[in-house]
Amino acid sequence: MNTCARSHVNESPEQFSLTFGGEVRLAKVIIKDEKNKSINFDFKPSSTPSTDFSWSLPSLVQGTYTVKWTALGGDGHKMTDTFRFMVHKSESHKMMQEQSNTHSKHNH
Repeated sequence: MNTCARSHVNESPEQFSLTFGGEVRLAKVIIKDEKNKSINFDFKPSSTPSTDFSWSLPSLVQGTYTVKWTALGGDGHKMTDTFRFMVHKSESHKMMQEQSNTHSKHNH
């Protein structure tokens, strides 16, 4: 999932991806929750230029998250940006989970 492309998600994304129009070396990516607590997702600066970066995420609770990234272009110029995304728990998803949990408690 490319979180950049979707500002609202109905459940915690398993992956976080950044895609650039040209090759960059990603120097920093920070994700913070609405309490300003950093989310640990095993980011390491890239030494090899690329257009696509992806990481596994821990389970995120419902709320608003802020992403701040810094990258270096091929000519060494620094680029930075910040964006937000929200994790919602949809009612239909919640109901499906509750029904599934209730069903799994039945003795067959």
